Amino acid sequence: MIYNQKMKKLFTTILCLSILLINGYAPAVAKEDNVNSGHELFLRYLTNSDAYSAHLQEKIDRLFKLTFQDCKILDSVKRLTPQVITPPTFRDSNLQNRIDLEHVTFSDIHPTNGQWVEKSLVEGCGNITQLNFIATAYDLKELPELLPAINGQTKIDLIDQEKAENMVSQTINNELGCFDSIFVLGTRLMGYKNATDDKLSTEDENAGWYERWIVEACKQYRTINIAILPDPKTRYNYVIQIAKEEE
Repeated sequence: MIYNQKMKKLFTTILCLSILLINGYAPAVAKEDNVNSGHELFLRYLTNSDAYSAHLQEKIDRLFKLTFQDCKILDSVKRLTPQVITPPTFRDSNLQNRIDLEHVTFSDIHPTNGQWVEKSLVEGCGNITQLNFIATAYDLKELPELLPAINGQTKIDLIDQEKAENMVSQTINNELGCFDSIFVLGTRLMGYKNATDDKLSTEDENAGWYERWIVEACKQYRTINIAILPDPKTRYNYVIQIAKEEE
């Protein structure tokens, strides 16, 4: 168990460094020139809506404490650039046509539609991970829904994450006799599959990729290596290997 704790901290440290290299401490909103009014409204909303920020912070706090159950206090939260899935818009003529966008306070105004992934680098009690939430907007007067996705930097599409998680769970059940539900503490990309063999490549050759997950199951932390391979029938095949732990 001592090794497992060290392994988890080593993983979270590596995860932190890799996130910083890829994303930097980027603010959730990057400045862009010549953006249309709808996009600019969304960018301003992300940083200026106190209600949305508080809503997100509440979700982050809850998920982090669920992920690391011995941690009661978060040390820092840094929001990374969100991944826009469906461009959010504000279907309100009075708001959409305003020229003085800098004076919009967003005190009780939210996108009327759109979907994006909120990504935050969170640290607490010596643990670091990336928390991801699927945000779905649907009403001008209602806060967007925020649902947790798999923690970390996984490249697996949102619609495929549940299947991948179930496959990992089944592998742990079958090979370790552990029938507890799993919890994914973090994930990171190890590299892409070379198109001609199983070697790692730094370039995406559309042949799949490799990830490493840290999961908790039956009160043990496990390292899981996964190959995600494209398949025309099932979208992806998952080749899962449980790393051998040192005692």
